[in-house]
Amino acid sequence: MKAYIAIPADFCDAVACETAEGASAVALSFGEGAYVVDTLGAPYHPAVQQVIGGQLMLEGFGSFNPKRGPSANLFEAVKKKQAYAARAFLAVGADVNATEKDGATPLHWAVGRGCADCVRVLMAAGADADARDTNGQSPRKLAQEKGDAAIIALLG
Repeated sequence: MKAYIAIPADFCDAVACETAEGASAVALSFGEGAYVVDTLGAPYHPAVQQVIGGQLMLEGFGSFNPKRGPSANLFEAVKKKQAYAARAFLAVGADVNATEKDGATPLHWAVGRGCADCVRVLMAAGADADARDTNGQSPRKLAQEKGDAAIIALLG
């Protein structure tokens, strides 16, 4: 599996690379604000870099657990409002409509956290805005209850 994912600042694409160097080159070609995410990095080790001023700068340390798999790490990324990491885990096979024990999907969490970038990434990947958790709550209904016009618009 390709572990290094380069993502442009608008999160619209993801390029999987075998090496950190390859992903770094792609991210630099994407330009300012692009990211490199190591999806298999160990917790507490450098895992995210961002292009700032034409150079890759450390953005964050690994807080994802590769043993849990891409879908579990997708939830973690969304809970942390890290749209770039969510995009990376989708690129390595995370299920956009995976559910937790209570039936919540990553989109439920993105809407609940008010992360419009995460909502945009998840919807572009085919997230179901009408998926219901065990309480009958859907992301669309939650957005309406919260009154977040931007997220309501993203949900279509």
